[in-house]
Amino acid sequence: TVDMAQIVLDKYPSSPVIAQAVYLKANAFDKMARDEKAIKAYRDVRDLYDRMFELLRGSFREGKNVDFENYRQLFETSSLRVAEIFRKTNQFEEAYQELIAAQETAEERFYKAKVQMRIGDNYMEWEKFSEAWTAYNQVIELYGDTPYPANAQYQKGEAQYFAGDYAAARSDYLKLLEVYPDSDTGLRSAALYSAGWSAEKMGDSDEAIESYGLAVDNFPRSDQAPLCLLRIARLSYEKQKVKEAIDAYRAITENYQDSRHAADGFYGLGILYRDEARHDEAVAAFSKVDRDARETYIAALIEAANIHISQGRNDEGRTLLN
Repeated sequence: TVDMAQIVLDKYPSSPVIAQAVYLKANAFDKMARDEKAIKAYRDVRDLYDRMFELLRGSFREGKNVDFENYRQLFETSSLRVAEIFRKTNQFEEAYQELIAAQETAEERFYKAKVQMRIGDNYMEWEKFSEAWTAYNQVIELYGDTPYPANAQYQKGEAQYFAGDYAAARSDYLKLLEVYPDSDTGLRSAALYSAGWSAEKMGDSDEAIESYGLAVDNFPRSDQAPLCLLRIARLSYEKQKVKEAIDAYRAITENYQDSRHAADGFYGLGILYRDEARHDEAVAAFSKVDRDARETYIAALIEAANIHISQGRNDEGRTLLN
């Protein structure tokens, strides 16, 4: 790919396709993890800005179809890729400087907002959570007419959470549902799940269960719904609310039987039944843990075998273990 791109550059140095050829080289180096060469080539794409403008304007005068927007996208993507290469190699200051430069040269608000989100992401990996919160907040304040504010609001919660301010994190997560009620359902369900975790970190299990319950009730098809039920079950059991815990585990096994969480639901039921001395029900639950669950499957076999042995059914217990 690199050689083919170079042939185009050598053979057609004044063609409007040179930017695409240089970008092709950069992308090839990027995929081969040859970071220095990739960065240089991506920067070469950006440096072609004035020349591409002249070439495309000349083609337009000649009556040819031109697409300066295509080059603009290559230009913008190149800046983001350079920042991403720096970020993945923990060169956060370099990534930040690259993003600032990209934002200063950007013309479209959509792209400026996208870069601002990346600035926040860079701060998050840099573990500068206060700066990350500010960066995401600027997306909301400056680019409210773009698609990014709802996600920025969620990321504000993430910044507070990882900074250890769980009360502020919970507030930011819940604000997403209040301010952006029509945002992506996956984002809203994730906000409720994260709000629940924040409440748990604060030691408030009632608030946590409330958030988890709202996620299950309002977004039953979300990825977070079975996870929320698992948390409801465990928190309820810790509060000695056995019926509520059993109901939550059953909801997982009945409504999410095709998910990887079904095994956790059956195993959780087995543990509850075991502790309640409901031995036959415990064994039945453990027996429904799928073999694909691996460690959970093995743990369920051992639990079921121990119950058989404790009840004097030694042969059945040994059969399971063998």
